[in-house]
Amino acid sequence: MATLRNVFVTATVTGVVLMGAACSSKGTDAVKKEGKVVAQVDDVTITTGELQEELDKLPPYLKGRVATAEGRREFLDNLLTRKALMLEADTLGIENDPQISRQIAEYKERLVLQKLMQDNIPKDPQLSDEEIRKYFDEHTDEFKEGAQVRVRHVLIKSEPGDPDAKKQEARRKAEQVRKRARGGEDFEKLAKQYSEDVGSKNRGGDLGFFPRGRMAKPFEDTAFALSKPNEISDVVETQFGYHVIQYVDRQEPKEKTFDEAKEQIRRRLAPQRQRDSYQTFITNIKDKRKIVVHDDVLASMGGDKSAEAPKAEPAAAEAEGAKAE
Repeated sequence: MATLRNVFVTATVTGVVLMGAACSSKGTDAVKKEGKVVAQVDDVTITTGELQEELDKLPPYLKGRVATAEGRREFLDNLLTRKALMLEADTLGIENDPQISRQIAEYKERLVLQKLMQDNIPKDPQLSDEEIRKYFDEHTDEFKEGAQVRVRHVLIKSEPGDPDAKKQEARRKAEQVRKRARGGEDFEKLAKQYSEDVGSKNRGGDLGFFPRGRMAKPFEDTAFALSKPNEISDVVETQFGYHVIQYVDRQEPKEKTFDEAKEQIRRRLAPQRQRDSYQTFITNIKDKRKIVVHDDVLASMGGDKSAEAPKAEPAAAEAEGAKAE
């Protein structure tokens, strides 16, 4: 049970730091849970109700460990350790330490504000069908899907900076694959054997359906130009190397119906509704209070009004923008 003891000791000490520090052992003793006294440290008792409450707080992965009498005894021993530690802290007056008092106040503030928000900001904002329909009618372009094509490909890698000889060798390999595919060999097997696209080779080169704008333009233009079942393209060069493409299927453009788009719209609008509720709540609360800012005092704290964050050089700014894209 050494491992179990270590787990419980960690949980116990963590509990003292995060939760127990907010109340002294005397304070907690004043609000005793019902039940028989199961253990005590000096005059501080632990009832069966309190022990059960502590057991219920355990995360799921630990609950199985206290299902036995031995496990509960081990857990109780560590709960007694926590009580003993709190009694020692009382004796030393640690609760009155200014730093501890400040941390307790900060923790209490977080809990209170969290509760305030939970009680007043809807977690799952309700949106009427009329609101959703209005959004759908005003944003029809968002629910139009362009044509998509599904292809397989074999990639023989070649980078723009490669020597000409290396590029020519890559193209030669791609031409050989194209010739064998057009000769009737199984394209999926060719892709698994020769393709250097690790993301698709094990799927026989299958890239699934994709719309325009997703792939490199030469690849995309060729893929969308194919139309016959199993049609094989010429060798296509992109910045990634040389591709041989096989046509699989096509999906024509379509528009989602309201019923198809309804849940998508709901998921899109709900966070904004929640943010609006939050902002409205904050505004109403602040409007009820007399809030004054003494700008002269704020200014006296220092800071140069003329100081601004350094602006990036144009080249650097463009580089950062390119990264973001």
